[in-house]
Amino acid sequence: MDEGDPRPASAAGPAEFAALMERRKNRSGYTYRQLEDRASRLGDTLPRSTVADALRRRTLPRAEVVSAFVRACGGTDAEVEEWLAARRRLADEGRPPPSTESVPVPAPGSPAESSAEPPPSGPPAWRAGIPVTLAAVAVVVLAAVAVVVAVRLTRPDPGAGSSVVDATAATVVSNGQRVPSLDGWARIHPGRAPALCVTEGHDRTGRYRSEVAVQRPCSEAEPPRTLLERVRGDLYHVKWDHPEHGLGCLTAVEQGAAANLVEPRSDCRGDQPSQLFLVEPVDPAAPGRYRLRPADTQLCLGIRDDDEAPGAEVVLESCTGHADQEFVVEARPDR
Repeated sequence: MDEGDPRPASAAGPAEFAALMERRKNRSGYTYRQLEDRASRLGDTLPRSTVADALRRRTLPRAEVVSAFVRACGGTDAEVEEWLAARRRLADEGRPPPSTESVPVPAPGSPAESSAEPPPSGPPAWRAGIPVTLAAVAVVVLAAVAVVVAVRLTRPDPGAGSSVVDATAATVVSNGQRVPSLDGWARIHPGRAPALCVTEGHDRTGRYRSEVAVQRPCSEAEPPRTLLERVRGDLYHVKWDHPEHGLGCLTAVEQGAAANLVEPRSDCRGDQPSQLFLVEPVDPAAPGRYRLRPADTQLCLGIRDDDEAPGAEVVLESCTGHADQEFVVEARPDR
């Protein structure tokens, strides 16, 4: 680095680290789109929305984002390691020290055990999809899922059509149609009720208490803000960014109390097919209208009972081709 380049080792916290990343981007002279293209040529994945989010948020970005970002800015391997070392230091400083206090363990079946809850540790986050008690099993399951998903996503589904990313990363070929890449901040409007927006709400039956996706007036739709992040081809994460809950991926739920609903979960993963949505154009004669389909199903997202009222839930249902399963994506760049 020359003397004018930001020194990541000087960062005293995540906010300063993000500010130094922004300075590094500004000194590179590259736009978000150029950084995405440069990263792709170097074999990295760095959606421009991810860069914008990393520079805006005041939490540490993932290590792979940092390394791809520095390389895309023209950094050498030594500079990449310098940034990663600074990130590791800040991550270690942010971890609470291990507790040396002895905590009594309630006897199995005792009232203390049934009423015990972990103390709150900051603002509430979106619901996590995998219970901590299943973590050991989840490692094995996710490894198997990753293999299955990798095979499935690299072999086009005859019913879904094939998806090819244009070399410029500005367009995507979906179902034989060339459509703009939808990567970035957006509002998603139900096709039958374009004055409404897809946002957080609750199951009107009361059977499920956590937040789920519903339609509400757009004036009441933020927070959370909606971010479409292309993972590959026409497969996207649909993320919600909330000032209290943080960042969460919309997840199609097929079982349990939330069956057929869509909920935000904090454990966003590229190998979770229930969090990957095919965003397919409905008709060349109706540009801007899309069908959203979870990658691991032959189902479509629609509005429960074809209801146009505020509060109606977004649900998983058999694909019909009807207007209640169409959505309009309104790009909101540089939010």
